[in-house]
Amino acid sequence: MSLKEAVLSKVRHMSEDVVPGVKAALDERVERLRERIDEINCSLASKALPESRRERVRNLLLEKKAAVASQKRKAMKVVRASRHSAPRG
Repeated sequence: MSLKEAVLSKVRHMSEDVVPGVKAALDERVERLRERIDEINCSLASKALPESRRERVRNLLLEKKAAVASQKRKAMKVVRASRHSAPRG
């Protein structure tokens, strides 16, 4: 086995066996870091907002959600029975 073949074999081994495991572990750590940063951000935002404004912000968010929900609701159509329909029975 030549030096070139030995190096290629090692590179192949690294790319097939080692790299996916390292990538998965790194992805997991990055996700945990993002979650922790989000927690810190929420905590800081909560502390930065005075108590008197929290209620108002909460109400504004609820109003916005209600407006979005009402826009998604399709208009209901009234269906009237025809005068010529046969009686059910």
